[in-house]
Amino acid sequence: MSRLCVSIGMLCCLCAMLLNCGGGSSPVSTGKPAATPDSAGVPSAIAQSQVVKSGKAALDSLNGSPRASDGSFSFATGGVVSCDGWAFDDVRQSTPGDLWIELSHAQTGHHYYWHAQRYPRPALADAVKIPSVKNSGFRCDPVGYSLPVGTYTAQVYQIEGKNAIVSDFSTYTISPRITVK
Repeated sequence: MSRLCVSIGMLCCLCAMLLNCGGGSSPVSTGKPAATPDSAGVPSAIAQSQVVKSGKAALDSLNGSPRASDGSFSFATGGVVSCDGWAFDDVRQSTPGDLWIELSHAQTGHHYYWHAQRYPRPALADAVKIPSVKNSGFRCDPVGYSLPVGTYTAQVYQIEGKNAIVSDFSTYTISPRITVK
């Protein structure tokens, strides 16, 4: 399974694009394949877990740009190429290693998943006075797709055992609104 769960769903996406089944305007060509919504493959780590609303998290940047003062991010359909932030399980005071970002399209309800890697953020662990969360940073894996135009909300899934600790990036700020133009 690829990092964004692009699998057999690409065939469905291609068929929909060729037949213009999406209802709405023709897709914008960006040179990258369209992202495949969750119907084609929720990551197995999430699908096999019990979802628990908990955790602390923040999304610091998308495509190298920090969030605007209103908490929003905006970028062109050329794609999502990078993200940076932090997340930890505040109940277990841990940083589960398997981490996914879920982007939910506000108009269609489709979900898109983006895998992330951990990295150390000792200053955050010092600030929250929890030494065990030094590895709370995350950076999203590179992807080669383009999201459909629209507005998105975001959540982070931290997988630990059979639990998926889910947070909406609203620990110290409002949850981000992401606009793809």
